[in-house]
Amino acid sequence: MAKSDHVVQLFDTAESLGDSVAAFLCDGLARGDVLLVVARGIHVQAITTALANHDVPIQRLLESGRLVMLDAVSVLRQLLLEGMPGQERFDRVVGDLVRNLASNGACVRIYGEMVDVLAEQMEFAAAIKLEELWNALSGSIPITLLCGYASAHFALTSAADRLREVCACHDRVIQGQSDILGSWVLNQYSAAT
Repeated sequence: MAKSDHVVQLFDTAESLGDSVAAFLCDGLARGDVLLVVARGIHVQAITTALANHDVPIQRLLESGRLVMLDAVSVLRQLLLEGMPGQERFDRVVGDLVRNLASNGACVRIYGEMVDVLAEQMEFAAAIKLEELWNALSGSIPITLLCGYASAHFALTSAADRLREVCACHDRVIQGQSDILGSWVLNQYSAAT
């Protein structure tokens, strides 16, 4: 059984996302992890800006293969069949990539927001299925996975059940200090359970 960690965080802004993800990735660099970022373009920009503020040599990491950045929408498109991610497609597109990145024995540290793309489209069943596929992968490959969701998806009380499902798919739920809405939503969720 691989030692993995699957974490979720709700973000209020692209800037808070960039700062938190950069800190997450910097921690991985210090541990010798290989880094994979699967994010939308605007968030890739926020992440790379925050990494540059930490003096991370982004270009050198990209060239060496120690950092891989992919577009979340493009990757998600490859995973979906009739609106749902499938095991075979996930294994071929994501699993093979992660196994390749881990082939030298390193842990792979991943930030992903394909689930947030689905949540934005109100496709929560597909997002939960994708979270389950990540969990299955993490049973065989040591990964540290941070999933990012926009806080706004869960701001209405009618979204409480969806938030419970999302949180249940993860080992841990973390909060960013600058994500006021995300913290409020998670505190509401905690009070209701």
